Amino acid sequence: MSLSNFWKTSPEEVAKMNLRQIVALASSGSLSDGNDASVEFRELLSVAPPETLVQWAGQGVAGNFQDSGFALQDIVNEAGRRLGFAVERGPYRGKGKIGFDGLWTAPSGHSVVVETKTSDTYPIDLKKLLGYRDELIRAKKTREGVSSILIVIGRQENGYLDNQMRSSRLQVTMHFISVGSLFGLLVLKTQTADGGAADVLSRKIFDLCSSDDFFTYVNLDPAVRLLDGLPRMTLSEQPNGGLFPTMAAPLGTQGFVEDAKSSVKEIKDIVDYVTRKGEVQMRALRNRFHRLGAETFKHRMKFLVADDAHPERELKAVERRGLSGRTIRWVMPNE
Repeated sequence: MSLSNFWKTSPEEVAKMNLRQIVALASSGSLSDGNDASVEFRELLSVAPPETLVQWAGQGVAGNFQDSGFALQDIVNEAGRRLGFAVERGPYRGKGKIGFDGLWTAPSGHSVVVETKTSDTYPIDLKKLLGYRDELIRAKKTREGVSSILIVIGRQENGYLDNQMRSSRLQVTMHFISVGSLFGLLVLKTQTADGGAADVLSRKIFDLCSSDDFFTYVNLDPAVRLLDGLPRMTLSEQPNGGLFPTMAAPLGTQGFVEDAKSSVKEIKDIVDYVTRKGEVQMRALRNRFHRLGAETFKHRMKFLVADDAHPERELKAVERRGLSGRTIRWVMPNE
């Protein structure tokens, strides 16, 4: 019986198993490029609920069995798929192949070359990651100017990666995000029931991962936490072994869901207001949403306004010259 069928018939039993046991049950019991075990494991990931993926991700980060890194790579790619990206999975072993872990493409066409690491203990060869991106461009899987690199880190132990990336002279957009923040986004999207609010959240996620504001968003974790109500997920020891992401607010609590909906609703309210007005002066818009506070309002607008890199965003800035001098107004891009 395949793992996905096992889940369908006995989900409670599968949920009790740890990641090592899950991989051991998959066909040959070892993950390898193109083998039946990897196919079965990925099929299981596609049907498992988000809270189970969170647990397995934590066990993959713990890295206490042979294929844990490969399993974590697959789990991270599954998170990308559920966040709305079109995902091409990379090879487990890059010998003789382009060694990317995942290629995530947003609806806008921007591609994110994903690298998964269990920790930042050792320096990461950023030039090698740039080489993967260049190879993907030559293979016509992505294009220059619409591609970036995202490193997904399990354990941030010494902050080395942040310093390494900020001091790098590589002229390419590179970001990193913790496994906890990535799955926090997934849980938030899953529990945002309102369709319109969920769509807005999805676009903000795409913007974060493809942001060209390198120096502000080298580390995406702080930007993720600006989505008010999104719990910061951390790693903690569990009695049955391994490290599991845990949340500051219990998964599924009503308070968490309501707070998350509230923050996404603020973004949607700004777009709806401008849509109704058709054109709004910046000062008037700021006054209308003064309750958000200056910093929060500034952040919301940063990810709502269209630019050359993100023409698909909801709002567009135009300049008009009037008696009082130059003013900036916000209109819908398609108007």
